[in-house]
Amino acid sequence: FLMILRPPRSTPKPSSAASDVYKRQRRVRANVLGRSEGFVQVELERRCTQEQLDQSAAVMDGSLVGWVSPVGLGTEATVVNLLPITAPNAPKLLGVVRLESGQGRTVKLTTRDGELVGYLEIDLAPYAGAPVRLLPAPGIPDVAVGLALGRLSSSSPAPGDGVRLREIRVKPLALPKVRAELVVPLNLGEAS
Repeated sequence: FLMILRPPRSTPKPSSAASDVYKRQRRVRANVLGRSEGFVQVELERRCTQEQLDQSAAVMDGSLVGWVSPVGLGTEATVVNLLPITAPNAPKLLGVVRLESGQGRTVKLTTRDGELVGYLEIDLAPYAGAPVRLLPAPGIPDVAVGLALGRLSSSSPAPGDGVRLREIRVKPLALPKVRAELVVPLNLGEAS
């Protein structure tokens, strides 16, 4: 089963770069085979090229849950290793929280204790439960930009910092035990 994503019919003419990326991607079902050494091994329903896999992201319910690891990856693959976004060796991420005013607050997030943690000079406690979305950054695939990283779970004074910084915690979804989806860019080489 392969699902090609298209903009909703109610959308007139998409004009943003994000909607252009949306049109140039597909979702490939990924069945979880097992877990080992911090990775989640999945079998893809469709063979993808290494170039496609390098620019893909694992998602569940519209949220980013992992990245394809280059470990054990050949030129084409149907079985790949996913690295959860909460793994100790996962890349740092830039997230944005939208405020009631419409402004966004950007925070650099790293993994700690199964959550994403960052620091800001603003108290976001009133926004607990708000979604935190991924921003573009070097090394981040275009198909992942704008996906939810999770929900803001807390904002408290940073340990040992006195008054200025607030520790921001984001609770992401975990990689599922049975099935996920891989968002794969189209037109990056042919997959069989």
